[in-house]
Order: sequence, then C-alpha cells, then structure tokens
Amino acid sequence: WFFDTNGNTGVDIYAGYTREAGSGYFARGFVMQQLPIMNSRMRIPLDIIIGAGPHAGYFKSDYYRIKEGEAMYYNEKTVTAGASLLFGLEWDTERLPVTVGLDLIPYYNFYNPGPEWLDIAITLRYKLE
Repeated sequence: WFFDTNGNTGVDIYAGYTREAGSGYFARGFVMQQLPIMNSRMRIPLDIIIGAGPHAGYFKSDYYRIKEGEAMYYNEKTVTAGASLLFGLEWDTERLPVTVGLDLIPYYNFYNPGPEWLDIAITLRYKLE
C-alpha cells in the first residue's frame, strides 16, 4: 500500500501464485480510498477500503469458461486480463506496525473469461509510518 500524505488515497500492487485451474499466477493493482469509521461507543479504529484496477493471470492448463452449462477448456498456457473492485474493512492495531483486514474482490476477465468472479482475503499489512 502507498497512501498520500493525508492517508486517504493510495495504490496497492501485488502478485501471487494460485491453485485455480491446476495452478497459475496473477497480478493486481488498485487505486484505493481509505474511509475512517470511528464509532465513539466502540472505540475501535476501523477503516473502509474501496478500490478499483486491472488484473491479469497466467494459467498453465485446465483454465475454462462455462458456456451453456458446460465447461469449455482453453488451450494450454492461457493468459487472462480484466478489471477488479475491492471492498474491505481494516483494523489498525495501533500498538503494532500492522493492520488486519478482510477484503472482498469481485472481478471479471474481459480477455479469456473464466467461471470465477470473487476472491476473499484476510490481510495483514505492514504500515510504513
């Protein structure tokens, strides 16, 4: 994560390995907005995180789409690309240099679409402050 000096907008870039479709790799980038929630009764420092950006994937084999209820497999070594949204809740531990969160990431592949459309992540992010 990289936020501006006000701590409200930023960029999140990451890549990883996936076991989807027999294994592959993915990368995502988000432009994000952080919206603080401060409930004086609970005194829990929660933030809402929203974002949008592109993503891409590479799958060695077994990547498919659904057409008329049937699995239609792509060729070996399939590349995908599309758009992602991010909706998350993040808790600032305040005592440690980390935040803990829950992210929901709906996405759609415009290039070689597949059957999946949602990722869910539990996050632990290091604060650069």
